[in-house]
Amino acid sequence: MRSLANSPDGLAPPDYHGMSPDEYLGRIRATYGANPRPFLRLVRDARDRGLTLVSVDRPDLVQALYRALVGIATSRGWDIDGGQRA
Repeated sequence: MRSLANSPDGLAPPDYHGMSPDEYLGRIRATYGANPRPFLRLVRDARDRGLTLVSVDRPDLVQALYRALVGIATSRGWDIDGGQRA
């Protein structure tokens, strides 16, 4: 399980409480472009062992990261889309 606020390797939003999902998605794209390894590691973890992303107060940012990870996996031919849980 990964908590969004404590995510490593630049995956945590720099402005956790003030950032919009679109701003975070832009940050994710820029970070992935500069260094895709942290994202690929999460995608591999999700593929091999399963992965749960959580945030008590910012599920909108978790959804942005989730969509990005699913897109990365899909581009490599991997299916990790387990869906959103309530």
